[in-house]
Formats: sequence, C-alpha cells, structure tokens
Amino acid sequence: MNKVITMDEAFKYITPDKKFLIGGFLGLGGPNLIIEEMIKKSMHDLHIVTADTAFSNKGIGKLIANKMCSKLQVTHIGTNECTVSQVINNEIDVEFVAQGTFIRRIRCGGSGIGGFLTKVGIGTLMEEGKEKIAVDGEEYLLEKPIRGDVTIIGAHTVDKAGNVLLKGAEKNYNIAMAMASDVVIVEATNIVECGEIDMESIHIPFIYVDYIVQGEKENGQ
Repeated sequence: MNKVITMDEAFKYITPDKKFLIGGFLGLGGPNLIIEEMIKKSMHDLHIVTADTAFSNKGIGKLIANKMCSKLQVTHIGTNECTVSQVINNEIDVEFVAQGTFIRRIRCGGSGIGGFLTKVGIGTLMEEGKEKIAVDGEEYLLEKPIRGDVTIIGAHTVDKAGNVLLKGAEKNYNIAMAMASDVVIVEATNIVECGEIDMESIHIPFIYVDYIVQGEKENGQ
C-alpha cells in the first residue's frame, strides 16, 4: 500500500479543530514544510502538544510567533521569546509538563493506559487540579494520558508503506507520538520503495503511519 499523499491532501486532516501532537526537539525532527503550509493557510486557535517551542524563527516556533496557537501542552519554552511574551501577557493557555511525565503521558495515550502515578510535582504548582492517590502511605499524583487527533512528525527516511527510519535527535518524542493519535502524518526527507529500509533500522513500523508527505530533500530541493 502506497501511503504517499500530496501536501494538499494532507490538509484534509490538518484542520484547526484538531488537537495536534507535533514532534521534534528544538526544531529537529519536526515537520517543517507542513508547519510552513499551516502558516500560509493562516490556521489559528490551534491546540498543540509538543516538547518545546524551539525558536521564534524555526519550526513550531513560527506558529507561536504568528500567534496561531491558543492552547499549548509543553515541557519548556525558554528558547522562544515569543512564547515567553505570550505567556506573560496571558495570550496563550499553557500547561507545563515535566519532560519525563510528558513522554509517559503520551505513551499511556498510545497504549490505552488510563494514566500513571508519580511523585513528580507533589508540593508544587504542578499538583493543582490533579487527583492524589495514596499507595502504602505515600502520596502520588495521577497523571492522565495524552492523545491527539493528528500527530505530525518529521523523519529522515520513510518507505511507501510507512516504515520510518529516524536519524539522531529525530527519535526524541516522535516514536511515542506516532502511537498516540487517530491520524499520523510523517513528513519525510527521503521516500523510498518498500524493502529499502533494513528491518532492524525501522524505528516506527508502518502500522502506526497513515500518510506520508515529501519534505525538503537533503540537497535542499
């Protein structure tokens, strides 16, 4: 099955009413061409789940700089002055999640698990609004799963069936996010024929990938 679609076809699923899990870390492993298209289409009031907001001129940071996001679940924002400014001015609704908790919540969402217990956040602002559960006399916070409507990630190489090879820092969050949405779209630097990726090099199996779009190629084309 060939899962490669055009950018226009991808935007049948990428619509403002969706909750998006967007992969990458500091701009690496992100779906940069899709993000550029979101900006061109002037999509606003977006709910985005992402590890960080990169930089104001790079990747997902551009969505923030253009004030296209109204709700954000994120682990940190310190590298993007636009995000910091919007938080200070109450222009964006932000839920900060500790990085370890963030990835585990996404894994729960992808595995059908109702949540997990952790001591992280006990006695801090992070416990506000969360259920506490006692186990053997110790208090824990119940952290509930994170799922999205659409996951969008970037990848080095994808075959036409949807098997994904990630390179370097692309592995950060992208694997877990690919399991945790109803629709998964991968923006690939390289699209190859089935069988061209060694089975032992596959980081995300085809079963998790719904669609593939061509990203910017390594030679900049």
